[in-house]
Amino acid sequence: GNHTASEDLNIQDFDIVNVTKITSSSGSYINYESNGNVEIWI
Repeated sequence: GNHTASEDLNIQDFDIVNVTKITSSSGSYINYESNGNVEIWI
């Protein structure tokens, strides 16, 4: 779907220091993998 940078993110439930995945309320996410890859699911 179409998403904007201003879309609210679910950031209340993870440790900001160790975050590997940021998930939006619509199910989109940005996943930072340990090998340096970044996976974006829209």
